[in-house]
Amino acid sequence: MAPLLDDMKSGDFYFNRTFQKSPELIGELAKSLILGQKEAGILTAIKHFPGYVGIPFNPENKLAEISLPEISQFKKAMEAKPDLVMASNVIYKEIDPSLPFTFSSKGVQFLKSNLGEEVLIISDDLSQNSLLRNFSLKEIITKPLEAGVDILIFSGYRLPVEQGLDTFFAAVKNKEVSEERINEAISRIIQLKQNLLK
Repeated sequence: MAPLLDDMKSGDFYFNRTFQKSPELIGELAKSLILGQKEAGILTAIKHFPGYVGIPFNPENKLAEISLPEISQFKKAMEAKPDLVMASNVIYKEIDPSLPFTFSSKGVQFLKSNLGEEVLIISDDLSQNSLLRNFSLKEIITKPLEAGVDILIFSGYRLPVEQGLDTFFAAVKNKEVSEERINEAISRIIQLKQNLLK
């Protein structure tokens, strides 16, 4: 999924995956890339909002808590109308000091207030060790959905698929995730697929 818009500095863990330019230039480069992807019929996802900036270690292995980084490049990239915005799994002290951004309704509201109410939100990998060590599987599945994340990603093989699905269906059955929220997310995903076929 691309493009990655984090305003990384040398020494940041994800530095080599970024444009390594100023936020203004990152936004312009991202716009061009997104328009090219769209012309080729490729779904676009800008990530990782609001950013994995200032983290020298791998945030997949250890839960990071940082200050809110620069986000102007994400706003500029939104002018090209990317299909998805990937939210980060970091705690931002200014937004919600108690939960990773992806798990937080305050985080999702911050994203929508800056990038648009209709944006389709996808999580970063929820099977990261940083989350598995700090939250139950039920929390990892239910908190992002209830916060307003539309698509959950579980990458790799850390979690058996059946276990994840069983946990999800049990959470819906027990009303730990509302059917209304699930239906809303499904409708938004279907709309995305229909738009891709136009």
